[in-house]
Amino acid sequence: MINFVDYVKYTSEPLSLQNFTDVDALVLSQLAYMKFDNIKDGLMLSEMKGKFVDLIKGTRVAEKNYELLTYLVKNPRFASIRVTRYVNDFNWLAVKQLSAVTFIIDKRFIYVAFRGTDGTIVGWEEDLNMAFMDEVPAQAQAAEYLTAVAKKYWLSQIIVGGHSKGGNLAVFASMKQNPKTLKRIVKIYNFDGPEFKQDVCDLPEYQAIQPKVIKIVPESSIIGMLLQRTDHFQVVKAEGALFFQHDLYNWTIDENTGDFVRLKELSKASKNIKSSLYDWLNKFNNDERQIIIDNLFDILNATECTTFSEFVKNWKNNVTKLIAQYENTDDNTKELLKKSLATLAKYLAISYLPKKHKEKEEK
Repeated sequence: MINFVDYVKYTSEPLSLQNFTDVDALVLSQLAYMKFDNIKDGLMLSEMKGKFVDLIKGTRVAEKNYELLTYLVKNPRFASIRVTRYVNDFNWLAVKQLSAVTFIIDKRFIYVAFRGTDGTIVGWEEDLNMAFMDEVPAQAQAAEYLTAVAKKYWLSQIIVGGHSKGGNLAVFASMKQNPKTLKRIVKIYNFDGPEFKQDVCDLPEYQAIQPKVIKIVPESSIIGMLLQRTDHFQVVKAEGALFFQHDLYNWTIDENTGDFVRLKELSKASKNIKSSLYDWLNKFNNDERQIIIDNLFDILNATECTTFSEFVKNWKNNVTKLIAQYENTDDNTKELLKKSLATLAKYLAISYLPKKHKEKEEK
C-alpha cells in the first residue's frame, strides 16, 4: 500500500476528464491547502519551482506538502495545470473562513477546490455553527465563487471538491447553481467533510445533486460523520487512529490499481462516535445548540488566541483565562454548558465501556 504522494511519483499519463480518478481529486483537494497568495494568477505548477517555501508557509504538515509539490511540478500528469482565481477570505467578526482555488486542467476541464478548516478558532467555530444554521457565511460565499468561475469558464466541464469543511462547501456551492451550470458539473467530491442539517438535506436542490456527490471517508472517520444520517459514502483504509485518519496523507492506495484501498464499512470506533454525536445533538434544539456553541467560543476567545496552536503553546495561562471567563457567564448558560458537555461525555463513555458494563448501564 502507498499514499497519494507515491501515486504522484509514479503516475505520468497527462490528466484529462476521461482519465480523472478519485485519487486525482484528492491530490487537488490537498493542493488547495497551499498558500497561493503571492503566486501570479494563471501560473502553471511547473513554473512554481523555487516558490515552495511561500506555498507551504503556515500550512499543517508542511514537510509533507513540500514533498508533494516537489513531485507535482515535474510530473507530466499535473505539471501543466494552471492555478487561478485563488481566494483566501478570513473574517473574525463575521465568523467566516473561506479559501478556494480553481485548477485549469485543459481548455475544457477545470477543478474547483475548496480548502478545509485551517487551525484558526474562527474556522472551527464556523464548522460547528453548521449544527444549528442552514447556511454559514463560507457556504454562501462558496456558492458565489463557483457561480463566478462557471461563468468565466463557460465552455468547461467542472469537477468540484474539497477536504473536511471544503467537501461540505463543494456540495453546498454546487446545489446552489442554476440548471445550466449543474449540467456542466460532472462530479462533486466530499473528502471526509461534515453533512448538513436535516432541513438542508430535505431541499429539492440537495436531493437533485446527490447522484453526482462522491463522499469518501477513512475507516475511523469522525469529522465526516458529523450530521451524517445515511450510508451515502465510501470507506477507505487509512493509517493512524481516529483524528489522525482525517489527514489525507494517511489514506492508503493500492499500488497496482492506483485506486484507494476500499473497505466495506466504517470501523467500530467510528460507528460508535457517529452514534454518540447524533444522540448528543438530538438532545438539544437549535436555539440551545446556538447558545452552547456561541458561549464555548466566547470563552475560547477570552484567551485572545487566534489559532489552537497558539492556545497550546501557553496552555496553562490560557486555561486560567478560560476558567475566569466561564465564571463570568450567567447561571443559566453555565447550566446548559455543563449539561451539554456532561451529556456528550456520557454518550462517548457508554460507547466504549466493556459490553457487560454497557448492559448494566442500559438496565
